[in-house]
Amino acid sequence: MACLKKKKHSSTAALHSSFVHFFLVFSLLIACVAVQAFTGTYGINYGRIADNIPSPDKVVSLIRAGQQR
Repeated sequence: MACLKKKKHSSTAALHSSFVHFFLVFSLLIACVAVQAFTGTYGINYGRIADNIPSPDKVVSLIRAGQQR
């Protein structure tokens, strides 16, 4: 009877350990995907009327200024 309890406990501990490892790997994977989703995206806000659109040269200088962090 004592052997059965010990075996059940080790099985539960192994299950818990497997779950913790799965959770950590899954969290790391999600974090990597989230970081990739938000890198390298730029947008130019033209406002509501869009009557002050910057020239292509000005856009290039704005993007270069944003990359110098």
